[in-house]
Amino acid sequence: MAAAASGADRGALAQVVAAAADGVASEQVAYGDVNLAAPSGQRALLQRLGAAARRVCEPHAGRRLEQMKAYRNCVRDSLARAVDEVGNAEVTALLQSRTLSVGPS
Repeated sequence: MAAAASGADRGALAQVVAAAADGVASEQVAYGDVNLAAPSGQRALLQRLGAAARRVCEPHAGRRLEQMKAYRNCVRDSLARAVDEVGNAEVTALLQSRTLSVGPS
């Protein structure tokens, strides 16, 4: 059981999902190689999830203000859902500290 808590479960996956007008985009992010007990592992997972969120939200990206807002909201919401799915308190706290430093949307 300790292996799963530390993130050493080799099959550990998180799903990053974004809804779009033409359907739902998703990407699985493997993190079985990440030690979630270590701050460096927590940061690594958050970076992986963030990159996946940006990729699945790409259809929302654009140069107009409403497109930028939609993209930003998509990334924020997709990342929050993926972090919640992981269920690691430290990764959740790290995401919240980064969100608070940026401010509300």
